[in-house]
Amino acid sequence: MIKIASADDVPSIFDLFRRTYHSHSIFEQGGETRYLNQLLKGEYIGFVFVENNTILGHAGVAMGKEFALINYLVTDKRLRGKGIGKELFMSRESFCDASDRNFIIGYSMMQHPYSQLLYSNNFKPIGMVVGYLDIYGNSDEDFNKGNSNAEMVLCKKIKPEITISLEVPQICPDNRLYNSIIRTMSIKPNFTSTYQIPEGNIFSGLVPDLESGLFTFGLIKKDQPLNFDLMLTTNQDREDFKNEIRQCYQSTIL
Repeated sequence: MIKIASADDVPSIFDLFRRTYHSHSIFEQGGETRYLNQLLKGEYIGFVFVENNTILGHAGVAMGKEFALINYLVTDKRLRGKGIGKELFMSRESFCDASDRNFIIGYSMMQHPYSQLLYSNNFKPIGMVVGYLDIYGNSDEDFNKGNSNAEMVLCKKIKPEITISLEVPQICPDNRLYNSIIRTMSIKPNFTSTYQIPEGNIFSGLVPDLESGLFTFGLIKKDQPLNFDLMLTTNQDREDFKNEIRQCYQSTIL
């Protein structure tokens, strides 16, 4: 059974996280206290899979002004491959679809194709993040298919038939990847400011968060050692997006 998490469920939710991951950013970002406070304020909604009065799966969503940020999808290790993650993902997506937000944003680990496959082709790539902490342990070798430590930022437009007018920064000099992202998101841009990519960096797309907003720019340092072959993708759009960033990266080190 899937239900919306209550305050009473929070300790069990974090027990699930602790027995699933050897490390996770949720423990460093306020942990149970922050999660509970956001839940009580209605800023965060948790979906939990319950069986025999035990929480065996979780998926969450934080509601921003323009977008819903989905995160923290986890299932008990003993129940992987039984469709629980997919059920949770679809319940959460349906909730977001019924909201008044314009977009659903998710960060999908690129060494973990099973997670990325939960995102339908309606979720388009808009950014990449590299160099985060690997949350898996040695016992997850079959589940964790590489050591890319990269995430792909995926975006679903809730009403794809509507073009949204938004005030957005313009990248200088003109950037092909950025222009492509704007088209992908069906945005009619009103350029109100100019963003200059810092020296020694390349643009890696949008990396939205609730504090900085939708148009938060991702950067990769030119001298950061990367192996793009370890960054797994699950459809051609995502592979093409990765290769666009790879091409920019490789052109700077030749």
